[in-house]
Amino acid sequence: MPYSFGNGTVADATEVNAHFGALVSESNAQDLRIAALEGSLAAVQSQVAYQSASGGSNNEASGSNSSVVGDSGAVYVDSTAVH
Repeated sequence: MPYSFGNGTVADATEVNAHFGALVSESNAQDLRIAALEGSLAAVQSQVAYQSASGGSNNEASGSNSSVVGDSGAVYVDSTAVH
């Protein structure tokens, strides 16, 4: 947060609004990260469903935009770990 407030002091509207602005920015950034993870999850689910339907292993990737679940349970999309 950009400012600190103490008991018994008057809060300046500009400083309070700066706090709200910081919260909005962080919330929007979280929304973008969540949307990216949801997109990655959909890709993983699609790949797992395809591999399950075709009898493939869930730790083998093929083609572009591939996703896998590694032996440790980590999820990878195009060789990038998805947290």
